[in-house]
Amino acid sequence: MGGGGCAGSSGGQLATGGSAAIGKGGSSKTSSGAGKSGGAGGGATTVLSHTGNSVQIIAGGAGGGGGQKNSSSAAGAGGNGGVDGAGTNAGLKGVAATGVGGAAGTGSGSPTSGSSSPDTGTAAAGGFGGGASNSFSGGGGGGGYGGGGGAPSTSGVSPGGGGGGSRASGTGVVMAATGGAGGATVTNAAGKPGTAGSVSFTALSQPANVMAVAGDTTATVTWTNPTQPVSPVNYQVYVKPPGGSFTASGSPVTGSDPASVTVTGLTNGDAYDFHVVAYTSDGLSTTSETSSLPTTSVANTSLPTVSGTTASGHTLTADVGTWSGTPAITYAYQWQTCATSDCAGGGSNISSATDSTFVLTGSQTGSYVRVVVTATNAAGSSSATSAATSMIGTAPTNDSAPELTGTPTSGQTLSTTDGNWSGDPTIAYTYAWQTCTTSNCSGGTVTTIPSAAGSSLALADAQYGLYVRAAVTATNSAGASSQYSNVSARVAAAAPVSTTPAAITGTQADGSTLTVSTGSWTGTPTISYTYQWQTCSAVDCSDGTNIPSATSSTFALTGTQVGTYVRAVVTASNAAGPVTAGSTVTGLIAASAIAPTNDT
Repeated sequence: MGGGGCAGSSGGQLATGGSAAIGKGGSSKTSSGAGKSGGAGGGATTVLSHTGNSVQIIAGGAGGGGGQKNSSSAAGAGGNGGVDGAGTNAGLKGVAATGVGGAAGTGSGSPTSGSSSPDTGTAAAGGFGGGASNSFSGGGGGGGYGGGGGAPSTSGVSPGGGGGGSRASGTGVVMAATGGAGGATVTNAAGKPGTAGSVSFTALSQPANVMAVAGDTTATVTWTNPTQPVSPVNYQVYVKPPGGSFTASGSPVTGSDPASVTVTGLTNGDAYDFHVVAYTSDGLSTTSETSSLPTTSVANTSLPTVSGTTASGHTLTADVGTWSGTPAITYAYQWQTCATSDCAGGGSNISSATDSTFVLTGSQTGSYVRVVVTATNAAGSSSATSAATSMIGTAPTNDSAPELTGTPTSGQTLSTTDGNWSGDPTIAYTYAWQTCTTSNCSGGTVTTIPSAAGSSLALADAQYGLYVRAAVTATNSAGASSQYSNVSARVAAAAPVSTTPAAITGTQADGSTLTVSTGSWTGTPTISYTYQWQTCSAVDCSDGTNIPSATSSTFALTGTQVGTYVRAVVTASNAAGPVTAGSTVTGLIAASAIAPTNDT
């Protein structure tokens, strides 16, 4: 909306306040006694909105001077104010959008009093022209806020039109507006130009206390809304990524205080700047101070650790430990060797060992290894070091197999040697024992004997008939390896052994029956028993004589045994063969008792 003339217009950033001057109109002059057109209207004041687009404030120009009325001429209308600058004799009341001149005076002999203050009835209305006897008035002021009144009339002089008013392209932004004064006219001379009106603005206040708090790919931006001169006021958050420019984020908010907006879609670890723009629908705006997204430096809360077999050819793996700090945190690694287990002399970086895993080589044998982990986020970096591993060595290897010693019989003990081994550092040995159903422990069933973990094994009946071998495991910090011993012969049964003699029960007299127990025996099952009864003349039965056919566990005494001692010989038999043991010995066998009878 450009003015016909820009003289007197001014631009400005309304965020900082200020006033907009109104352009002057030109003068009018007489022709055959008639008032001519007023001068051009004033220009427009331009400001910038919060988005950078142009927004115009319409400024009404000053009213032109009115022409003199004589007996043969027509009335002269005031010149247009405002932006078109046409200087026409439109004789219309001012309209804000175009700022045309006001109507001519009535000339009826009755003065039309001009308004000496802005028209408060309608913001778009210009002021009325002044009047004088036998004269037509000058035109009214241009439309807009605060159209001016016409100048006072004097005898023989028709006053000029009222000064131009001003308006803004919206509501609530013009804080004060003053109409320009009308220019006077002089008989048979050029009308005097009116003076400019003015309009002043008050800037919006900046949003205060802007803060940004980081989240996971988000930031929460908060601020305090100040007291504003107009309402409503919108608040828009702007975000600037690293190396970028500020762009609006999300929708504007109004009214809440304190206000809060969550900005999403951020990249963890990047540093962002934020500010908040306050603006109105009229284009007034102001921007807060910039707040940078704060980041918390990384800090180690639990040290890195190293896992894996500490031997050449094996892989060590680093765990970063636990860290605090604003996401995202990245990690870098540096593996080191140390001369001592406590790394008291410091560590030496291993060339190109900068991954989270490291494959040990012979170069590290005899040394200790640790890893330095460096954590980094947008706030900086920090390092933490793991404890050193055990000495890097060579895993044990067997040079000669273990050997068994002992008799492979139930109840006997087998032992194993460790065999001969190579490896560094010191090797420790553990043992396991196995039974096999085949003589070479191949192709059959191999079973580990529970709880058999020493270098010796007491054979039990459970191993009878099976083959036995030992497994020796050699272990050091570099690793472990196992080697089997030779395989024993088939485990033989244990022969029966009497632990408690058989006992004889029953009446020790002719005609009575004696019974013998088996007694108690050890030996590999299954054990079977047979019996042989004997008579003896010696009390210890050292001269015992077998009683023919007396081979059961019971024996019926006869008169033959009266006056002798009796025992039983128990024979226990299993896979290992028969073993005999004598029972306890009876007392002298007595004659049977005969009840007395009368013979005479």
